[in-house]
This record gives sequence, C-alpha cells and structure tokens, in this order.
Amino acid sequence: MRLPRHSGGPHGPKTPLHVLRQRSIRRLLEASLQPPRAALAVLDETNAPNLLDRAKAYAAVLEAPWDPADRNFAWNLIAGVLPCGRGIKGVDVSHCLVCASLPNPPADSVAHLMRCPCLSSLREWFAAAWTQMGWPGNPDFTLAIVFGHAPRCGDRVALVALRGVVISIIRTIRYQVTQDGNTTPPGRRETHSRAAYLMRRHIQFDYEYVMMVTKDPPNQPTRWRPKSRAHFMKRWEKMCTVAHGLLIFNELIRRAEEPPD
Repeated sequence: MRLPRHSGGPHGPKTPLHVLRQRSIRRLLEASLQPPRAALAVLDETNAPNLLDRAKAYAAVLEAPWDPADRNFAWNLIAGVLPCGRGIKGVDVSHCLVCASLPNPPADSVAHLMRCPCLSSLREWFAAAWTQMGWPGNPDFTLAIVFGHAPRCGDRVALVALRGVVISIIRTIRYQVTQDGNTTPPGRRETHSRAAYLMRRHIQFDYEYVMMVTKDPPNQPTRWRPKSRAHFMKRWEKMCTVAHGLLIFNELIRRAEEPPD
C-alpha cells in the first residue's frame, strides 16, 4: 500500500514545523494558557521572578526592532527552543562545549549560556554600559537579556537597543562555538570593540533619522526612533555629544582612533 504524499506515515499527517511554531507562539502570548514545557524549563532554570509578565516579555521579543536573525535567536532563548547539548547538529555530548575541560562540565542550557565563561567580557561590557547610561540598580544579566526584565531605567527603547547589541554578540559567539567548533572565548578587547561598534551604529542611525525627520517629518513616526534632536540628546546624552553636526562618542563606545572630547 502506498501512502498518500505528505501523509506523514501510518500515524496520520505530519504537522509542518512552521505550524507547530505558530501554535507555540500563541500559547506563549496568551497568558491564560499553559506555556510549552520548554518555555517553563527556561523560566525555572533562570529563576525568573513570579511577577514576570510572561506574555509581555514574549511579545517584546517579537516586536523588537532588531535584525531578524537576532530576533529569532532571542526568541529561541526565551521560548526554550535553542538547540543545546545533543540537540545541536553533530554534537554527541550534553555538556557545554566551552566548559568541556572542567572536571565536571555543566550541562549546556540557556541558563548556563548566560553565565558561561565565553560571555564574561560581554557581561562586563553590559554592566559598564548600564552604569554609563546612569540607570539605577544592578540588573541580573540573564533576566535582562533573556526576558528584558530589569530595574526601571526611564527609557525602555534605549534598553531594547542595548539588549539587541548584547543578543547579537551572543548569537555570533554561540555560532562560532556550535558550528565552527571554536571553543576559545573571544578576548575582552574583541568583545568590547564589537559591542561598541554595534552601539555606535544604532546611535548613528538614530541621529540620521532625527536629521531626516527635521527636514521631512514622516506621516507615522516610529516609536523606536527619537522624535526630535532634543529627544535624541535626552536618550543618548550619556553616550555621545554633538559638535558641529558630528557625533562624538564617549570612551565606552568610542573608536580606537577617535579623538577625545
């Protein structure tokens, strides 16, 4: 007997992966529904607070103005579907590949990735950027990056930008480890330089948008970009100044060849 095409075998039709993904997204966005097991595992292993607004956290990732690859990676983190351990193609061990040389290497997971030695320089830079912005408190790196849960900082859009920079670098490092087999963590200088570049680029785009808006106001302003030059300076005054129409960045994100203020 020949089975009909796309029948999925003797147990009935096979549900396409994109349909399964859509169902998972709906369950996560509907706070009244029980989240999938993978999402619950991430909430548990990261010690996410009970007061966390899960639906809002998931929606924030889907709406974030990041590169699609970064947004998809962030979704894999928060939804608990990031391939880990033996779930990674070509990997036959369950422990972290970076920590494999330790006597008892920890299991690879989202929670471990956030505290893995491969991200130590990035955690340092994130803390420095948070302080530079003048925001209060001392955010938990895992909760801030995976769930967007952090002390009130007064400008959530700026925090989304900072979070996007960090997620982009984590995605790159994760790819190098799992796909290229490079388990040597990037150096402090390399990590800080990359983070500074991405932060400068975002601020530069904000500034160019403001200059464009001044000349030709859009019919529907985006909430992700500043509405005026004054709004731009209020958001990024701790990261840069403007002199003669040019951006001068502070020491944390300044290019190596860029002169001081």
